[in-house]
Amino acid sequence: MTNKILDARSLEQRIKATERTTSEGRALVVLCLATVAVFSNMYATQPILPVIGQEFGLLPSEAGLTISTMVLAIATSAVFYGLLSDRIGRRPVIIGSTLALTIPTLLCAVAPNFVLLIICRIGQGLLIPGFVAITITYIHEEFTAWRGVAVGWYTAASIMGGFTGRLQGGLMTEFVNWRFAFVTFGIINLLSGYALWRYLPTSRNFARRKTRAGFNLSELLACLKNRRLLGAYLLGPAIFLPFIGLFTYLPYYLTRPPFNLSTVVVSFIFVVYLAGVVAAPISGRFSGRLGRRRVMAIGVIMMAGGSGLTLTPWLITVFVGLVIMCFGMFTTQSTVNAFIGDSVKVEAGQGRGSAVSLYQMSFYVGGSIGGFVPGLLWQSGGWLPVVVGCLASLMVGLVAIRWLCR
Repeated sequence: MTNKILDARSLEQRIKATERTTSEGRALVVLCLATVAVFSNMYATQPILPVIGQEFGLLPSEAGLTISTMVLAIATSAVFYGLLSDRIGRRPVIIGSTLALTIPTLLCAVAPNFVLLIICRIGQGLLIPGFVAITITYIHEEFTAWRGVAVGWYTAASIMGGFTGRLQGGLMTEFVNWRFAFVTFGIINLLSGYALWRYLPTSRNFARRKTRAGFNLSELLACLKNRRLLGAYLLGPAIFLPFIGLFTYLPYYLTRPPFNLSTVVVSFIFVVYLAGVVAAPISGRFSGRLGRRRVMAIGVIMMAGGSGLTLTPWLITVFVGLVIMCFGMFTTQSTVNAFIGDSVKVEAGQGRGSAVSLYQMSFYVGGSIGGFVPGLLWQSGGWLPVVVGCLASLMVGLVAIRWLCR
């Protein structure tokens, strides 16, 4: 009799485990699809900046504000969603922000002037962290059995989203117009929000916070006293600034002599972004063997070398340079995230959440600068000053690795 009871309990446990795995698998699929959709909004204007600039009569640096203002909005709003999700739950924030993203995206399509277009892009930037930042938290809380696999798939989906957004924006602009491109983004956002509402399971492991512990000033200040973390906070913007700057003004470079590429061809050039799918897992493996600092330095040096190759007048060499730069960027980025986890001193009052939020903020601030300042360099003398400015930023990153990240 006892054996029968034990067998029944064992069968029940196996059924529950199977149901949990099925639920997590369905959740991961819908999260990855939504991740591709949400990330595609971020850099949708990069391949079509010359087209937008021509319609509104803008200088390259002014057109680049469609990138820099949005990235700045992402940097300033991420902490808010952390606080909100601690109080109302992860799922409502993820679904609500994705559905709400539809509104400013569709408004971009009908913006009558550049100022309103920028306001709508800022609106997108204020909503995107509600999905991006909280999805990571949701994965860590809910995917108990195969969390590492889930994070890996999420990272790959975010990289794919960056590529598809650029490609989709370029193709729609080439064959219809840039406004129709935003219509397609808005529809996809709406469908993604519905899919999340329909298929994303309710949180099982979420614990509502009753205090204001989500924003702990003492933890933030303690993190700023950590020299290694300060190095990471300097390294983040030092690598994201040239990455955003180079790719934001790349269309201006490639649509002029000696390349004379069309918008649709330039959009396909962004396939180099997919190098990150390979770089992220490889860097994680090697940073454990060679050390975080060494792998971060290798990544920054790769970015510098790739940037230099874009100065050549041959398209194939430029393409190779962009692949190398992307590989170096995602190698450094994935490694610095692990480095931050290693460097936090909990006994000194430093919280991992605070350390990561500070890094994300500095990282995206660097991207915001990268969406504007390289445009001024382009206007001052073409592609050479842009590359020189990017190399100068990367040198700052190497200094941070050498002197602060020790």
